[in-house]
Amino acid sequence: MRKRLLSIVLLGFALVTTVSAFAPINFSYKGDIVITYLGKGDALYDDQFGIDLPSPHATLGHTNGINPATPGTRYENLGKCSVDDKKVEVVLFIKTPPNGGSHTYYSNAQGSDGKDHAQVIKQADGSFYVGFEDWTDSNFRDVQMTVACTPEEKSVPIPEFPILALPAAFIAGLMGAILFIRKSKET
Repeated sequence: MRKRLLSIVLLGFALVTTVSAFAPINFSYKGDIVITYLGKGDALYDDQFGIDLPSPHATLGHTNGINPATPGTRYENLGKCSVDDKKVEVVLFIKTPPNGGSHTYYSNAQGSDGKDHAQVIKQADGSFYVGFEDWTDSNFRDVQMTVACTPEEKSVPIPEFPILALPAAFIAGLMGAILFIRKSKET
């Protein structure tokens, strides 16, 4: 009985440890990517954070240092959520200098150390919460962001006033004014 219980526990542990913390960050509609920096939690390092895809690798801010990012900062104009009706995967990153080195961790892959450094959770409103871990305590609160897609507005075309109709409208209005003045003088 104990061996059976032990094997079930070991099998369960093996299954749990193979589950990845990553979910693809993509949207099924057209719009613009917006990232909101939520804060650094308990980050010990001056972590840089940014977006890798669909834009070229671009640093958005730092958690510490001379000019740290302010929680609530929105980063816009980062790229499109969908291109030609094809989903675009959004990939975020942090760059952290543990032990004097430099490591870059992505939201869609394990780190070079074989550990998960990102946790991606899809929210009820369709946005994604992304929490990064810069070292090993696995709380995923060292850099926290949300990724959303602001849908493209369906623009309603504003009809243009026909330019050739301007002179005709002016002449018709002028003739109407002349007739009105004549009628009022006759009475």
